[in-house]
Amino acid sequence: MEIMECSKISKTKKLCSKYYQSETFQHCLRVAEYASKNVCLRTDEERVIAFIIGLCHDLLEDTNVTVHEICEATGYEESFIVNVLGALTRSEDETYMNYIKRIKQNN
Repeated sequence: MEIMECSKISKTKKLCSKYYQSETFQHCLRVAEYASKNVCLRTDEERVIAFIIGLCHDLLEDTNVTVHEICEATGYEESFIVNVLGALTRSEDETYMNYIKRIKQNN
């Protein structure tokens, strides 16, 4: 099922295009498409959330965007953004393998 364009997605794409280089933006679009097609997602709202989180998954790690900017673009509360993107963000002192292990453990 194709995800329908909505204002949350449009605003999030605009924010991401401001902070991501073209190659990273394309990567995040692919992640967003992949995430939104997960068979566990049952509603359009769940698919929209997955798409938006896929778009934003590298923002905190790779840019100087603020959580406030992400909240404004997505319409989601700060606690939600901090929890979800925080779980997907690799810390500076975390090795890539430890990052992958942490994500797998929290699955």
